[in-house]
Amino acid sequence: DREKLLLPRCIVSVLVEAMLHRYTCPDRNLLLMIQLILLDAGGTIYASAIVADDVRAYDPHNVVTTNGAECMKHYLNETVAFIADIHTITKVKSTMKEKNEKQQLSNLTEDTLGGQLKAGLAQYLALEFTKGGQRDTKAIIRFLPWLYNPPPSVQQGAKEFIDCIDRIRFLSWLMIGSLTHAAITRNEGTIICHPIPVDASQSIADYILYILTGFADQSKTSVIHMSSLFHSFILCQLWTMYCEQVNRGHDPDALVAIMDFWGRITPGILHLLSHSKVLAEMVNLHFLSLIEALQEINSIVLANLFALWVPVLYTHQVQLPAHVQVRLQTCLNHQPSSETQGDTRFMYAILLKWLNRLQFKIGQIETQSSHAAQFYSL
Repeated sequence: DREKLLLPRCIVSVLVEAMLHRYTCPDRNLLLMIQLILLDAGGTIYASAIVADDVRAYDPHNVVTTNGAECMKHYLNETVAFIADIHTITKVKSTMKEKNEKQQLSNLTEDTLGGQLKAGLAQYLALEFTKGGQRDTKAIIRFLPWLYNPPPSVQQGAKEFIDCIDRIRFLSWLMIGSLTHAAITRNEGTIICHPIPVDASQSIADYILYILTGFADQSKTSVIHMSSLFHSFILCQLWTMYCEQVNRGHDPDALVAIMDFWGRITPGILHLLSHSKVLAEMVNLHFLSLIEALQEINSIVLANLFALWVPVLYTHQVQLPAHVQVRLQTCLNHQPSSETQGDTRFMYAILLKWLNRLQFKIGQIETQSSHAAQFYSL
């Protein structure tokens, strides 16, 4: 038994050193180390360009035991910190760039590697949180003690606002990990990955409402504060799809929770829309992007709320800008594909493609915020 653990322990040790930016590894090796851990946990990474030939198609009937997940359990806190750190992707990119310059190599993956590492480790965390939740429904609180304790809206200081953004970002990565697992395994794996209980929906709504309430005043503080609206709407998309996935697992409470979530969020969006014309245009673009995203992945919630959401875009203006009008008209004319409705494999392929794009977008915004943070001190 000791010999069986020797190799995975060494691999996990190297990965953790790389996560702490103490050791430089080739991009392919980093992803394969995460794959070794994920296979043991019941998941698998996405076959990206870096490891396309090394990642086999997921087979729920052929479970691979590597002992990697067991060894990685000792570093759950480090994994949480790696995903939560807004500077992680910048540091990974900088390390890769420095290494390639020394070796006079060109690397086309330095812009995407950090996001892939976060997404892979987020899937591992999501699986571990799921297993912990099966043993103890409140196990998640040990690692996310803030989950059920959103800040009161009266405390609108700069630090509280930044903390709220950080938690929203972390939850987004965790949702990407969970949904990626669902998409790749088509929810047929040895474990169905539901790391966050749906009863946290109200608290998550309160975190987003905190941003919506304070955005008008706080957004001018820094680029990081400005990005809060982007991260809030992204989490809205991901939490919606997460609850729909839980609902597909025959949990009707999940659909009730997400409808209640939107019942709480929509007044916050309307409040922000009524603040000023400039702010209304910004919110409209984020809200329209959310509608387009949910439509692309055939969201049940969008089907129920679309007729109520379209008038929201007209809250501050009778006539929408031409480019917004064109995008909205495309949404109004959209007809769901028969393949999307009937073919589970096709539906999950669309979900996976959407998640990969979202992962890249979040990575880009985190990189911009990381660069900007050097010029601000709170």
